[in-house]
Amino acid sequence: MLPINSLTAADSIIISVQVEYLPAKGMGLLIKTINKIKRHLNPSLKVRGILVTKTDERTSLFKKIRAYIH
Repeated sequence: MLPINSLTAADSIIISVQVEYLPAKGMGLLIKTINKIKRHLNPSLKVRGILVTKTDERTSLFKKIRAYIH
């Protein structure tokens, strides 16, 4: 409930994500939640950016996530 309340009260959000499978999957679920909140509770909510952490640019997973983000 706390994340929903926070996103409802916020003007914008920066998403941080590790370049690993489960955090990347969680980011997809978070984006779905943000879209629902934008539709029903806070239409002015904006995603200002995605901060990628713990990267290893040599891995194929990094390349896939980078392509997904861009």
